[in-house]
Amino acid sequence: MRLVARAMVFAGCLVASVACNPPPEPVRTIRPGHMPPGVAQHAGNPDRTLRVTLDDVSGAPTGFEPGSAESTDLVVGFVPDATATVTTTLRLTNRSKRPLKVDLWVSEDGQRYVYSSSCPIPAGKASFETWEGQLPWVYVSNPRFLGPDARSACE
Repeated sequence: MRLVARAMVFAGCLVASVACNPPPEPVRTIRPGHMPPGVAQHAGNPDRTLRVTLDDVSGAPTGFEPGSAESTDLVVGFVPDATATVTTTLRLTNRSKRPLKVDLWVSEDGQRYVYSSSCPIPAGKASFETWEGQLPWVYVSNPRFLGPDARSACE
């Protein structure tokens, strides 16, 4: 009987421990072939101009297509690291008339991309995202225009 009581106490402590201290959420990663609609950019390439594509019925953003001189919503480019530190900085320039937010996925090798949320990019302005280390690949997906009442803070 004493053994059963100890087992029940141990099980209760284990359940309480898991409930109070859930395991950390796993890092979100994707690989080529499983990526959402979007565009990859490499640090060695020139800036990429993109136009947000819209659903014909709802008008909701669905992805990107190459931008042109007349219609570009987002320009994506890497900023060279001129310091002795090893950081990666990405410049996102919003050329649209509405605030824009995108999902960013960064990679060291172009095969395994780790999720990184972007800060909202104000209309007609640029935003800079910085990560420690050499991350020569970024994948940009899930464009969404924000309303005027949307939070402007980074998540």
